[in-house]
Amino acid sequence: MRRAFEHFWRILPAVRRAERSRALFFTGLFALMTAAQTVGLAGSEALFLSELGAARLPLAFLVAAIAAMLGSAIYAAVVGAARNDALFTQMLAGSGLVLLGAAIAVPAPGTTARFALIAAYYVTQCVLTNHFWTFAGDYFDTLTSKRLVPVFSIGSSAGGLVGGAFGAVAADALGPLATIAVWGALLCATAAMLVIARRPLRRWGPLGDEEADETSVAGIAAAVSYVRRSRLGRWLLLSSVGMVLAQFIAQYVYSDVFARSYPDPTALAVFIGTYLALSNLVEIAVGVWVTPALIRRFGVTGAYAVHPALTLASFAALFVSARLDTAIAARANRELIENAVAQNARTLVFNALPARFRGRIRAFLEGVVTYGAMTAAGALLLAVKTPDLRALSALGGGAALMYLFANFGARHAYLDALVEGIRTGRLDLGDLDDEIGEWDAARLADLCDELLRAESARASRSLLQLIASLGQRRVTPPLVRGLAHRLAPVRAACARALSGCGEDAVLRAVLADPDADVRFAALEALGDAAGDLSPLLGDPD
Repeated sequence: MRRAFEHFWRILPAVRRAERSRALFFTGLFALMTAAQTVGLAGSEALFLSELGAARLPLAFLVAAIAAMLGSAIYAAVVGAARNDALFTQMLAGSGLVLLGAAIAVPAPGTTARFALIAAYYVTQCVLTNHFWTFAGDYFDTLTSKRLVPVFSIGSSAGGLVGGAFGAVAADALGPLATIAVWGALLCATAAMLVIARRPLRRWGPLGDEEADETSVAGIAAAVSYVRRSRLGRWLLLSSVGMVLAQFIAQYVYSDVFARSYPDPTALAVFIGTYLALSNLVEIAVGVWVTPALIRRFGVTGAYAVHPALTLASFAALFVSARLDTAIAARANRELIENAVAQNARTLVFNALPARFRGRIRAFLEGVVTYGAMTAAGALLLAVKTPDLRALSALGGGAALMYLFANFGARHAYLDALVEGIRTGRLDLGDLDDEIGEWDAARLADLCDELLRAESARASRSLLQLIASLGQRRVTPPLVRGLAHRLAPVRAACARALSGCGEDAVLRAVLADPDADVRFAALEALGDAAGDLSPLLGDPD
């Protein structure tokens, strides 16, 4: 058994031994909560579409968005009034009991109840997810959170896999209304998990003197103030608006296709549950293998651009032919790619922002902007009043273009913020190195030249880290120029960074440097390529 656990942890190298119990608990908590929400999504969506059809979705979006914003406002007002774990338990248990009661008391839900279930999904998704990240922030510092966010995301995908399967089985055996009872029961089980873990939670943290409150009214107000004066913040805001508009237009189109393909409510619920289970299985694979490879190759902002590009492609496919396969692809892009690629990349983009604003801006974008844009999407669809799926696909393509354009703007603003943070010492390149792709290296080369010119009295940590980072990426021109720098530590760092970069002739010339440390660094970098060392026999060092 112990060997099995060790093998399991080897799959997740980001989790260090001392963090395992905490990471396992929070991953399991997120997985169970996501399982509940996935069952709720499958059930509420199937009940709504089977009776009311996709034509009523724009009004449902509007109602759900307003409900979510009201719920967020109430939550923001009370989040600091109780301990985060106690508040989380109360919200989970309260939501679960209400849903269980509704499933029992309303055996034949009418139009109002079906609208209410859609709204209940979005309210709980907004408030519970935001509070999870706020709560988890009490137990993991910024650097640890950066490593564990992908692990939590994998847990969420695993929960979606289980929840989708549960939803399909419950709908097939007992009918779609049973999924609402399962949804409530799983939320209550998540609350029970928190109650059982009360003692270890008290032992683990919180790490700081006070609990996190990024989702409070004051936290949101601070985020709004920062976004107004930050170029990166404004591009992220525009990107979020474009993404949400495109997503809800896509949901209207693919929901119409699903409702026509599966007119029976039970068959529709089974289809949606099965799809969500399979989608989350693929999501795990994409999150573990594909997303890290994209970030290594193209950097965080390059990976972030994948989702808007695929969103545009999915609308093009729907425009050509809105049928079941293109509808499934559009939904996979809306959920699978957004969760496994875009969400992880977006979280890492926040690392270019000042640490005290990262959580607040995330809460503002995901808890306020998202549902404001959802309201706009519902109003836009109501105003358009067209059942023509080709026209709606063209409209969604326009929103996707806006999303893609904003992402390109965010990429340039991200690099500028990153460069400014490294230059001023606010950001530690060692903490961000994995997020910088090969495409971004040219911008860092310019920064290296700038720092080489500016730092003539003392070599800063930022410059030395930047030299090492460029060496790992085989960006050699600024390193070769750095070999002539007046400071010996800079010349030594450049020589070490050139190891394996194919600059052997340059390194051999450095063997005549007046500083012994620089000569040693060049010799170490050359290794077996040093050739004839007999001229060095007269070097006393």
